[in-house]
Amino acid sequence: MKNSINIAILGLGNIGTEFVNALNLQTNSIENSFGYKINIKKILISNKSKKRTANIDHNILTTNPNEIFEDKSINVVVELMGGTSPSYSYDQCN
Repeated sequence: MKNSINIAILGLGNIGTEFVNALNLQTNSIENSFGYKINIKKILISNKSKKRTANIDHNILTTNPNEIFEDKSINVVVELMGGTSPSYSYDQCN
């Protein structure tokens, strides 16, 4: 069985959506090239009722940053939020 890397993403705006879509397109290539399966475990968003165009399971969306920072199974956090205030305060959590 191949190793896996669990990631969380902070932000699902324009950049976050494109990142998720690109990652979904390249998942097999990454796994074949590097031997790691990439799993998106959680995505932090500010508004759950906003329509999303990213190809994702909506059950992984959260508005609570603690669901990410307290989850020991998450190996990598990718910060793709606009602005500086929220991302700076989330950075201080860890």
